[in-house]
Amino acid sequence: MKKLTLLTLAFVFLFTACAPATPTPEPIDVEATIAAAAQAMLEGTLTAMPTATLPPTETPTPTFTPEPSQTPTATFTATATITNTPEPFTGSLSSGDLSNLPHGDILILNETEDAAIITFQGVTSPGERAVYYSWRVEKGQRFVTRIPWGSYDIFVNISDKKIHTSRVRIYNYDKTTFVIRMDKFLVQGP
Repeated sequence: MKKLTLLTLAFVFLFTACAPATPTPEPIDVEATIAAAAQAMLEGTLTAMPTATLPPTETPTPTFTPEPSQTPTATFTATATITNTPEPFTGSLSSGDLSNLPHGDILILNETEDAAIITFQGVTSPGERAVYYSWRVEKGQRFVTRIPWGSYDIFVNISDKKIHTSRVRIYNYDKTTFVIRMDKFLVQGP
């Protein structure tokens, strides 16, 4: 039995000595691994980002004018359009036909020494339609018109010197008077 145990130990020793050694793992550099992964993600993001493109620009179209004894030459003509200050809108804008809605008369008196622009914007009642009215009223002018019943915000601009604001409801057929003065804006209703 001792021979068998001794023989077994000899074989175990022999095979253990000839067996390849278990490699010792090298320590992992965690910081370098994280930095490499971050760099790879950044490069992938940058390549996936769209590049900025400039908006299209107008380029003049060349016109060729051949002359009898010369070679053709290209001629560029640039045309600039300059507009003056636009005139303020005068009139009305609405989202549909307002003729079937009840209307009230309004009188606008400009008692200032300057022209004024008076603007009504609001919603009709009934009908719930958005409306926008704007008129230029010269100094000393009396202006009479009709607007549909509704609620309106009023803006008065007196030659860019003074601005008045107000809110009014027009809900009857009687005339409502609006008086524009430099120091105040009066609403005199029925």
